[in-house]
Amino acid sequence: MSSQNTSSLTLTRPGISAETLKAEGIRHLTAQEAYDLFGHFVACWWIPYYHADKSPVMCKPVIKVNGLPVTLPEIAFGRGRKDYAPDGNKYTQPGGVGAHGYFARCFKPVKGGLLFFPEGEYKTLSMIEAGYCAVGAGGINNCAVKGGGALVPELAEAIKVCEPKAVAFVGDADTALIPAFSKAMLQLARLIHPVPLLLPRLPVNAPGKGIDDCRAALKEKFTGWFDAIVSQSVTVKLDATPEALALLLLHREVEALKTLTDKTAVTRDSSMMSPRGTRLFVSPATCLGCRWRSSTNGRSKPALSSGKNGKRNGPPNTASGALFRLRCPPPPRY
Repeated sequence: MSSQNTSSLTLTRPGISAETLKAEGIRHLTAQEAYDLFGHFVACWWIPYYHADKSPVMCKPVIKVNGLPVTLPEIAFGRGRKDYAPDGNKYTQPGGVGAHGYFARCFKPVKGGLLFFPEGEYKTLSMIEAGYCAVGAGGINNCAVKGGGALVPELAEAIKVCEPKAVAFVGDADTALIPAFSKAMLQLARLIHPVPLLLPRLPVNAPGKGIDDCRAALKEKFTGWFDAIVSQSVTVKLDATPEALALLLLHREVEALKTLTDKTAVTRDSSMMSPRGTRLFVSPATCLGCRWRSSTNGRSKPALSSGKNGKRNGPPNTASGALFRLRCPPPPRY
């Protein structure tokens, strides 16, 4: 992307109208403009953050100069979607200010109903356009402040404003394949208690990886499709373990996993990676279910296996076209 004459660039995103993107004040920053604003030299689309009353979220970025922290003048907080992200880290934001929840300008509070926390700003905008009450989380691990002792301020504000009967976290279609997702959702459930946490599950063979992709693909059929998914949401139990919740979510996807190919949205778009960094694909002939276990450092990882007694042999090299097997224990108690 050129660092000059970017003011005429037009942003397009699946599942969101051009009018909404323009109204939200999302603009392109050259690398120099981003550096001047918040100290990161990276070209990006800058997404401003607001409170429920439409006032901007303010912050004081911190950068390091010669190894020492330097606080910059106060600015309106936002996140930047990078033009290029070869390392997979798609977003940048002012340093030293922590995570924030995303109120869009077009946010409309609904009291006593479902409050949706989509995973990202564009997905939030897509859901609001579709008629849902939504406030965005920066990611599955960006719902709590550092240390995990409280919700980020804007998500707490959303619950206070909306007084919802339940919160529904809308993760991507690949989150059943990410053990850390379950740990993060249990943390979120405990932080919003006594408000229940629901997990509407986009199936791994959904028409898109994210809710915005699904809306773009399904068009006028989206609302009925998603409402049916919401009606079958998983309710997160406070006394559950991350392993039990992870197994439950994965078991729900066994049949859908059998339909995956290298053309399916999840495998194509999300770089389903094994612990060894190998891209994973599933075929109907080789998908046998699932087997997960915890690593010695306490973090859950998928145990992809084709050995006897479920021993983890590691995935084959799929670069040559080989596929992997998922061994399936009995359905977990949850």
